Amino acid sequence: TRLELNRLDVGFLTARGGASEPLRKRSVTIVGVGAVGSPLAAYLAALGVGRSRYIDPDSHGPENVHRHALGLRRIGEPKATALAAELGARYPHLEFEGRHETYEDVLASDPAFILETDLIVVALGDETLELRINAVIGRGPPRVHAWVEPLGIAGHALACWLPGAGPGCYRCLFELDPVFGLVNRAALTAPGQDIRRSLAGCAGTFSPFSAIDSSRTALEAADLAARVLTGVDRESVLLTWRGEGDALEAAGYTLSKRANKIAPGGRVRILGAEFSRPECPVCGVIRPAGASAEPRDI
Repeated sequence: TRLELNRLDVGFLTARGGASEPLRKRSVTIVGVGAVGSPLAAYLAALGVGRSRYIDPDSHGPENVHRHALGLRRIGEPKATALAAELGARYPHLEFEGRHETYEDVLASDPAFILETDLIVVALGDETLELRINAVIGRGPPRVHAWVEPLGIAGHALACWLPGAGPGCYRCLFELDPVFGLVNRAALTAPGQDIRRSLAGCAGTFSPFSAIDSSRTALEAADLAARVLTGVDRESVLLTWRGEGDALEAAGYTLSKRANKIAPGGRVRILGAEFSRPECPVCGVIRPAGASAEPRDI
């Protein structure tokens, strides 16, 4: 009698499902599981990362539904723990844990939850907080930062602090503008523009981008994270994709100088040696004698 056997062992599920066996031995901590962080978490789980930890102080609301990996069924629940439960049910052979707290609180009460990992992914969408994490953790575990710009103009993924890597951290992307203060040189939108929309007053203010924009950014960041975890990428790297930009320009907003260097629909990848900032106050890059103190134009 011919028997049909449905295998559910980890080895079969990993190899047959397109996941990576080496990643099953790796761990990731994701700080911020919102519009970019939640699909990123789902992609890394699908790739077979063995242990995932999520940190987010927010709860899942109806405004999140179309740009989040959680659906209507999870409204009102803490994002981090709900996502851990959702992905844990989908991949019971992997480990998931969530904390409904700020990263500052977790770092103060249980630093091992953040620091004892193979990779920290930061997807907060808040430059101030991400700069603080970059400075506080410093030469800790490798990091991947992922963020999306408004109105489908661009998304970015940055890998930094890799073991033995050369210069280039998140702080290196920023320079002091005499008019606008600290600005991100990687941005494809010109500085000084408040590209936000509002529904129901100030409490409803949000950054306008689609689920496709956030998912595309998450996909690029997940691929970069996997390359870091498996040792394919060993240097700091900044990856940027550019959208068409029709909606942004139609709304009267201005592109940055860097946007003019990347064709609509293009994708560029530059190494830390190209974007690192001389004498960065965080990663401590010291410029060679005679080199300019100005940051490179990326």
